Amino acid sequence: MSGKEEVLQGTVQRPLMRIHEVLGACMSILQETLSREKLAALLLFSLAGSLLPAIVVYVNKWIIDAAEGFSRQEISIEDVLWCIALYAATGLMLAGITNVRDRFAAVYFSCVADQLQENIMRKSSRIRLAYYDDIAYRNKVSFSSNDLPLRLRELIVSCVVLVQDILTILSLLATVLAINSWVALLVLLGFLPMVWVILQQGRANFRFMQEIFAQDNQRYYLHTVTYRRKHLENMRYYGLRQFVEDKWEGISRELNQKRSRITIKFFRLRLLANGVLYLSVGIGIVLVLSDILKGKDSIGSIALILTAITSLTGRVTVFFERLGILEENGQYVESYRELMSFEDEIPGTRPLAQDIEIRFEHVSFTYPCSDREVLHDLNLTIRQGERIAVVGENGSGKSTFVSLLSGFYPIAQGRIMVNGVPLQECLEDFREKTSCLHQFSESYIMTVRENIEIGDTKREISRQELEELGRKVGVDSFIGTLENGYDTLIGNLSNNNTFDLSGGQRQKMFLARALARRNARLLILDEPTSALDPMSEAELYRNFSELAGDRTCILISHRLGATKLANRILVFRDGQIIEEGTHDSLIAQNGYYKQMYAAQAQWYR
Repeated sequence: MSGKEEVLQGTVQRPLMRIHEVLGACMSILQETLSREKLAALLLFSLAGSLLPAIVVYVNKWIIDAAEGFSRQEISIEDVLWCIALYAATGLMLAGITNVRDRFAAVYFSCVADQLQENIMRKSSRIRLAYYDDIAYRNKVSFSSNDLPLRLRELIVSCVVLVQDILTILSLLATVLAINSWVALLVLLGFLPMVWVILQQGRANFRFMQEIFAQDNQRYYLHTVTYRRKHLENMRYYGLRQFVEDKWEGISRELNQKRSRITIKFFRLRLLANGVLYLSVGIGIVLVLSDILKGKDSIGSIALILTAITSLTGRVTVFFERLGILEENGQYVESYRELMSFEDEIPGTRPLAQDIEIRFEHVSFTYPCSDREVLHDLNLTIRQGERIAVVGENGSGKSTFVSLLSGFYPIAQGRIMVNGVPLQECLEDFREKTSCLHQFSESYIMTVRENIEIGDTKREISRQELEELGRKVGVDSFIGTLENGYDTLIGNLSNNNTFDLSGGQRQKMFLARALARRNARLLILDEPTSALDPMSEAELYRNFSELAGDRTCILISHRLGATKLANRILVFRDGQIIEEGTHDSLIAQNGYYKQMYAAQAQWYR
């Protein structure tokens, strides 16, 4: 499932947050990410901008009244010019405040987005790894880096604008109320059907998104199939283009028909609601005209009401549409707050001696969100300088053994001791003294040099040392063919660079990365030769003693020929160590290890 689909699955089907909760959470985020001075300035300009439209409407009335009075020679031309000047000044002030507010908002909300991105990056890299094994938690993290900060920024902007819209609507209603209270009441009642239709449409759209969730995910997936690199060979080889396009078009046609039915339904309802609104406005204008004929009001009042109603119609419609969007997108705020509440991994800081001894004492382990015990009652001692090979069939617990040794998961049953200290209490120093080539190591969109140097970021690796590492693990066999040698960029980061290393070349680079940590006393190699060709694998085995040095070395491999390099072999099966010894002693036992070794050896005879 794609990142987009996982996010949708974790969010669209979640109950809506209440609007007051969303508003409160957004304001709380604003307080966390903006200084009091910036927040006060933003609110001040928003407040001023919300009141000025009502003032402009009222000044319109004064100008028309002044023009009428001047035509009857009741006021002088100077009074008319003063009204026009006031109108121009108010308009300029509104434009100026709006411009300054927008500039402040652009800068401030960029700061908010950056701060949110930083918060998410920091939190995602610190939370316990166990969270990533639960899809509900993983969704909240996997969505994070690109989509969430932008969504939160938009929500916060919407919250600020909503507050401003409320003040503007109230101030415009107040101007109408000042002319005629009955007209204000009619206008308010006239808006109620429109408000109901807008809210119903928002909820209908939300239910629609829930109903089409699976189909929309399938359509999105079919779209990605046409351009994702891993699908392109099959697309061309099997002639799948038309097949995929037909399926995509069929789903799109069905979704568009459903969407059209909703659109037509609410188009009709909006027409009716608009009819009610303008009927009430018309009745209000009749009331004002009656007052004018009785000499109780001026002609400018009609202009005020018409201008206010036009402005109100746009404001109220946008306000409730934005309210619906705010309600729908409230899950992003909820996700952010949940993500920030996740428990961090806090490695213990007790220092360790230079040499380390590791003991597994009755360790059993079950992954979060699973009932299957992966390791059972594991007892093991690993002494400094030992070379240990870990073998077993898929799913026997080998990689879990490495994960627990790396301190990635808390252990509920049993314990791991390092020099007599629980692993979690000395985890920071233990990791400093450990280097690991994981089974699924990743290359980064950086240069070859940087991909190796990140193995030890606390020191500067010289060019001479880098080249020596490359010679030991075979990076030198291909580095000369690269355009910029060790400074060649790997991957594609919007610069039209499509170069990448082969699987075997990457594995050599990963091994150099693992060996770059000079002070490591423990070297963990999980399937270090899985992508190497036979000649490179043989070369690595020949140089193994030089590479390992005096480090403790734990080698996990399906290729049992590598076990001859080890002082001790651990045979895993169903989460337990069922056999232990040297290669020769295990062959002599005529047990499970010999069966695995014989099964592989027959293909090399």
